[in-house]
Amino acid sequence: MRRFTFLWLCLAPFAASLVACGGSSSSPGSCQYAAAPATGPGDTLDYFPAEVGRSWLYQQASFGTVTVTVTGTQQVGSETAAVFTSSSTSSPLPSSELLVTRLWGVYLLDDGTSDPVTARTYPELILPFPVQASPTIELVRCTSIDAGDLDGDGRGDRADLVETSSVVSITETAVIPAGSFTDVVHLRKDLRMTLRSSSSGSLSVEASQDDWYARGVGRVVAHRTVTVVGGASQSDTIQLTSFALPIPRLASPGPSSAATPTPALADARHDEPVSFEAAARRLAVSILGGPR
Repeated sequence: MRRFTFLWLCLAPFAASLVACGGSSSSPGSCQYAAAPATGPGDTLDYFPAEVGRSWLYQQASFGTVTVTVTGTQQVGSETAAVFTSSSTSSPLPSSELLVTRLWGVYLLDDGTSDPVTARTYPELILPFPVQASPTIELVRCTSIDAGDLDGDGRGDRADLVETSSVVSITETAVIPAGSFTDVVHLRKDLRMTLRSSSSGSLSVEASQDDWYARGVGRVVAHRTVTVVGGASQSDTIQLTSFALPIPRLASPGPSSAATPTPALADARHDEPVSFEAAARRLAVSILGGPR
């Protein structure tokens, strides 16, 4: 599972490979987290609908179409999480994520299968309530945490990271294949991360993700950029092409045009070696997540 990997399905093989890697260090490092509010108004404007049976169809650049469906619920402690399941034309295996709507925001929960760095950032704030423009806040800051064996030498690597979030606007318009939407909320996350390999030195990654949510629909567009400092920069975009509700009180007319393709992040297969730089890019994507 990984942060809205249901729209960045190219990450699934990489996340699994990180979990399987050995060489972890015994030192856990440290993380500081933003304090969560004690309460809030909930999703009064219906920006994050999560009824069982809802489905969304997205176009993800060169990775083809991605279908996301709320397939059920799962009890996590005292909370009931919605199970978002994704399938893609580019991947034979579906992936699922657990999302819970609290009075003060929507959170992505750990299901025990994430890589060691991503696991330290859960529960991950996806959308704060009330939905209103807000300044940048620091979600998490970690120092010298276990990163697994990213360079494949059998020894543990370490990571430092800072992840921030802001609500840029709540009054934007999105014109996409699924239709035209107003009062769209624009969220932005930024990640700065330094990875220290036991055999390949250190490198830094700067990444950002912009997400747009429409009332009564959910996420309609997402754009992500990952840059290895001193190296390559890659981007990817997804757009909603159609959606459906359990009860057809609202439905989009379907695609009116193909989404404009953008350069996509390279996929990582189980049987292909992954360089330290490629592993760093994919880890950044895993932390930021992809769309719901």
